[in-house]
Order: sequence, then structure tokens, then C-alpha cells
Amino acid sequence: MKFTERTNRQIGTKLCAIALIIFAFAFFRYVSKKAYPSSPNQWVISADEGFGEGSTNFAAGPIVQYQGKLYCSTINENGAEIWEKTSEGDWQKIVDGGFGDKNNIAILRMITYNDFLYAGTLNLNGCQLWRFDGSQWSNALSPEPGPGFGNAHNIAITAMELFEGKLYVGTTNYRLDILLPGSDGADIWCYDGATWTRVALAGFGDNLNAGVTSLKTYNGILYAGTARFKIQVSVIDPENVRVSLVSMGCQLRRKTGNFWTLLAQNGFNDSGNVSVSAMAVYAGKLFLGTANGNLSVTVNIESGEISDISYSSSGLYIYSFDGSQLSQAVGGGFGDANNFAVLDMIPYNSGSENLLLAGCASSVSGGLLMAYNNQRWYAGADPGFGNASNKAVSSLLACGNTVFSGTYNDETGCEVWSGKPPSKPLISSISPSSAPVGTIVTINGTNFGCSREDDSFVSFGGGIASEYVVWNDTTIQAKVPSDATSGDVKVITPYGTSNGITFTVIDKPQISSISPTSGCIGAEVSISGSCFGSEQQTSCVYFGTRKVGAYLSWANNLIKCKVPSGISGQVSVKVITPVGESNSATFKVKPEISAISPTSGTPGTYVTIAGSAFGNSRGSSYVTFGSKKVSTYSSWTDTKLKVKVPSGVSGSTSLKVTTSGGTSNSATFKVKPEISAISPTSGTPGTYVTIAGSAFGNSRGSSYVTFGSKKVSTYSSWTDTKLKIKVPSGVSKGKTTIKVTTSGGTSNGASFTVK
Repeated sequence: MKFTERTNRQIGTKLCAIALIIFAFAFFRYVSKKAYPSSPNQWVISADEGFGEGSTNFAAGPIVQYQGKLYCSTINENGAEIWEKTSEGDWQKIVDGGFGDKNNIAILRMITYNDFLYAGTLNLNGCQLWRFDGSQWSNALSPEPGPGFGNAHNIAITAMELFEGKLYVGTTNYRLDILLPGSDGADIWCYDGATWTRVALAGFGDNLNAGVTSLKTYNGILYAGTARFKIQVSVIDPENVRVSLVSMGCQLRRKTGNFWTLLAQNGFNDSGNVSVSAMAVYAGKLFLGTANGNLSVTVNIESGEISDISYSSSGLYIYSFDGSQLSQAVGGGFGDANNFAVLDMIPYNSGSENLLLAGCASSVSGGLLMAYNNQRWYAGADPGFGNASNKAVSSLLACGNTVFSGTYNDETGCEVWSGKPPSKPLISSISPSSAPVGTIVTINGTNFGCSREDDSFVSFGGGIASEYVVWNDTTIQAKVPSDATSGDVKVITPYGTSNGITFTVIDKPQISSISPTSGCIGAEVSISGSCFGSEQQTSCVYFGTRKVGAYLSWANNLIKCKVPSGISGQVSVKVITPVGESNSATFKVKPEISAISPTSGTPGTYVTIAGSAFGNSRGSSYVTFGSKKVSTYSSWTDTKLKVKVPSGVSGSTSLKVTTSGGTSNSATFKVKPEISAISPTSGTPGTYVTIAGSAFGNSRGSSYVTFGSKKVSTYSSWTDTKLKIKVPSGVSKGKTTIKVTTSGGTSNGASFTVK
């Protein structure tokens, strides 16, 4: 296998391109497409199709502002270009062909310093640094220290930052040698406007630190993020070699005097983090974005063509650093390992908006612009700004309220988009401002989203609404949830949390007690509780299904009313106000007897009982005469009963009606005794006579038997249905009438002949 200088250089060029996976440019030419779901897009295109030159300008950025104008560089294999945005809004080219050196194929970093615009290049013969005064460009490394800062292996300027009034520049160092690929270690150079000084060399003593890919000042200290990798080459056959870029885990260092202290290493928590590809200061912390992955390709020795690409990544990471502790903010490429690199990060402040923006690269399609509001990450634009060929958001610049974003697109050429990420919602008004649970509340404002997303919602104090009638960008109609509390109403979307508008949840009425807990129709009842309202107005009380018609008083915590007619048994008492319906309390409606007819009679007599709250059907209700239950009911309505006087009762007895609501008042019914037979029917005084019948009573008490007008004085036995008595002396001979008298009255007469 023979390697000519041409072949070695050609393959070395390809190895350099592979190494630039760190910056997520070259790899995109060899990947497929995949669709991503859309997210709100508030962007307009500022430049497209490679600024009119097509795919030769396949990556845009960095983008900077200098002397009131915007400047955007491109990556171009025929020499990088720089474009200036005119006051008319057009873009015009001011640098062509890599400053006259077509080997300057990329400008990876630009910065302003001492009234100059500096642009650092990627050049396989040694990086260059050019500066612009607004009218012409000059080489900032000529004559000293020269291309690559005097070392041709410093092929790219991959970081620039201002610190303590000086310009700091980080390089990527790579040997273009197929036989001995690798790095001598990256450098950091410092420029005070007159002299260049090397302040870090040989990868901080570790030549696996092939690149210083990020420099950032944070809390008065300069921090450096590295790319740490190695290149492995193995021979496949006489015509092809296998080249692999293997991540060795990036590092984070900070400048401490003349030393660079190691703060974190080994890719932090993932050795696949090959580089710290972007850094930004936001919300009082230093944020670091990474490129993650390992790449292997087959290279044809003669042609330099690349094939059989194998790439693996666990997805980009973003970390936050508070000066002492490094914490993971994002892992796994925002949930998709295909999102493998953060190419740029900037803070964005516009009015109430305070965001961190991250431009990302995907190994499939549609590079992401992500926004962070110090609470959550969300999509700041459609993937690829709606163009699947924009495989990365390669550069970002915040210019006033507008963000400019450059893309990587090797199919139709890079693009530049202007706009802003979706804003957090803003509430202008709510109506009504107080309402009970279950009320539909209208919320007016802006930036709610054209339709509700799964992670968009409205909070009512501590409760989250689950029912929405309307949701568009300016209006939401939401139902007050059951767990709502008085406090701020807020709209939460993926783009942030709105301001709060005070909302009062009007509580439903609540019954704590009623007194008494039972009573008849028309009885006065006191209902104690809360949230009844200071006046009755349209509010009301229900006993079961009957609305109260008579109210004695109404206050917020006490209602006095009368039990309405038409109810019976055990019922639920509720208070209903415009806010809602209270809990229920149990009240027992006692039946009440107003009259009976007849008021006396013998067992078997039918008695009509008039009154209230008897119930519309008997069910388990019943009527008693004394302790004896009625067994025969002719009819039963809520106000009238017809029953048969049961056997086994006697004298003056209490008639009562019992229902589930309780037992009624009593009505007095006199059960008259009744003689059915006597034996014998004749006899002389002193003869014992047996009297059969009913309602005599179980004991004699004050009851008695008469023969005509003569009372019996001798009683042998007395039961409710049978008496045995002696015919009294002094009764005149002949026919006489026997009668039984009890507290219930005097019985019918039976004829007896006295001999």
C-alpha cells in the first residue's frame, strides 16, 4: 500500500472533515431524513439557498452584529464567504473565496474586539484570523505569529472570547497524516491589541484535548471547554481503510492565574460527550452544551471517497454550572438520541421574556431550536424552520427583540431565519372574577396557542382545570375545577407561565346541623351552616322534593323555616344558592292525626283517620290502637287512612300512625264492649252466667255488668272475651237486659229471664 503526498493529503482532508463532527458540520452530508412534529413557528426567512449560491454555501454562521450591521459567514469548499446585511434588508457578499485562500473553507467563530470584527478560519494549512474595520480586511496573524499561530497543525479557530480586556482564541489541532493521525493538543492564545501570547498549549498537557471548542467568561472567570477524541485507522484492503473518531470525554477548565484548573472530565456523566460545543451564561449560571457520539467511515485511498458510515450517539447533553457544581439540565438529546450536538447557545431577553436558546443538530433531519425559560425546555421553532433539509441550527444572534438563526443545508444551501421563539402566555382579563366550582370562566389574553396542547392548562389557585370549552391564541373558556382555591388564575403552556389574575372561588353552601331533626308538617326548623348568603333572594331550601314556602329568617349561617307540606318519612334537607347545592342533612317528618271518624266503635269497625305525612303508600308504616297493630287497611294516602279496629283492644285507647318519619300524635278511640252470647239465658238470683263477646278488657278494673239497673256484685272471672258473673239479688222476676260497661262505653244488651 503506497501513500502519495496527494493521497495522504486527500485522506487527511477527509479525516479533518470527520473530526469536525465536533462542530456538527461535515457529518450531515451522509445522513438520511426523518420528519418531526411541528411546533409554533413565528419566523420569516431572511436569506435562503446559500445566499443565492446554492449548496456550495451549505452552513451559515456565526452571525454577529458590528457597527450597526449584521454579518454572517458561510462554509464553502471553494473558500468561506462573509455576507453583510444592508440597511435595506438585503444581504451582500463582502468576502469571497476564503479571503483569497480557498483553503479557508470555513469561518467557525467571529467576535468584535477593539472596534474590529475578527473572523477565525478552518484551514488545513493552518488556521487564519482576519479582522475588519468596516471597510477592509487584514490578516491579524501576519506576519507573526503566522498561520496556525506558527503551527500548521492548528487547523481551526474554534473558540473566541473577551476576558480582562483581551481577546482569547482557542484552536483545534490535528495532524493530516493517514499514517500517524492525531493531535499535538489544542492551544489558547491571548491578544492585547498588539502582541499574541500563548496561554495554554498541548491540550493542557493532554494531547487528546484536540480542540478548545468553547470559551466563556462567567462571574469574572474565564472557562474553557474542550473536544477530546482520538482517530483510529485500520487497513481493510489495499484500496480502503477504516477511520474511526472515538470520543475520549470532553473536559471543563477555568483560568486560575497562569494555570487552567480541571473542573470536570470524562464527558461529565457520558464519555460519549466528545466536546463542549457551546457555552452561554443564563439565569446566573454557566450553561454548557455538548456534541455526543462516535463515528466510523470507510475511506477509499485513491479517491478519498467516504462510505459505510457508522454513527452512534446517546444524544446531546446540556449542563448548568453555578461556580462549584456541574448539574445535568438535558440528557439524551431532549428525548431523542438523534439530536446529537448543541452548536450554539445564547441568552435572549425581550421585555418580559428571559430565555436560553440552543441551536441543535440532528443526525436525521430538521435541526432543533430549543428554548428554556428557567422552568422547562420547549421548541422555539418548527424543526428545521419547516424545511427538513435544514439539518442543524448552526448559529444564533439576538439583535434587539429579533433572533437571527443560521442553518446547515447541503441540499439547497444554508438559510438565515429571523423572528423569535413563542412567547409565554399573557392574561389581560378574566370573566367572571369570582364564581363557584363548575362555572365556565372566560380568560382573555395572548400567546395561549392556536389550540390546546397536552401540556397546556389553566390553574385556579391550587386546582388544574380539566374541562375546556374554547382554546385559541387569545381566548380560553375553562370550567372551574372541583379542587380550585381562591388565588391567581394562570395559563401554563410549554412556552412558560402567564401572569396571574386574582380569582375568588365562591364556596357552595354547607349545612352543619338542623334543629330539631324531626317534626310535623309546618314545624319550625333551624338550619345552621355557612355560605347561605346574607339574603335569600333566589336561594331556597328543599325538604326532599318539596321547596320550602315559609321562611322565618335568612342569614349567611342560619336559616329558619317551616317544614313544607306534601312530604313524609325520612327526607334530605338541602340549601340551594346560585353557587350550588349544599350537602344534605336528614330530617324525619312525623305523621300527624287531625281527626278520626268515628271516635268509638267495636272491634271490626272501620275508622277513617285524617291528617298529614302518612305517605302516599303504606310500605312498612302501620296504625296502632293502643299496643295492637291494625291488620286490615282499606286505603292509605298521604292525608287519609281507612282501617279496621283490630280485635284484642278495649276501652279508651290511643290511636297512632307510625311511619319512617316517626310516630304521630295520638287520637282517642273508645272501643265499645260487645256481647255475642250468654249462658244460661235464664235463672234465679245467685245463678252464674257466662257472657261471651269482645272488648271487655283483660281485667275488670272499674268495668261492670248490669242486669237492668242492678249492678252485679259477684264476678267469678273476667277476660277480654268472656265473663262469669252471679245474677245479683233484688232483680225483679221476668225478662231483663244484661249489659257490660267499660271505659270504652256500654255494650249492646242481651236478654235474660229471672225466675
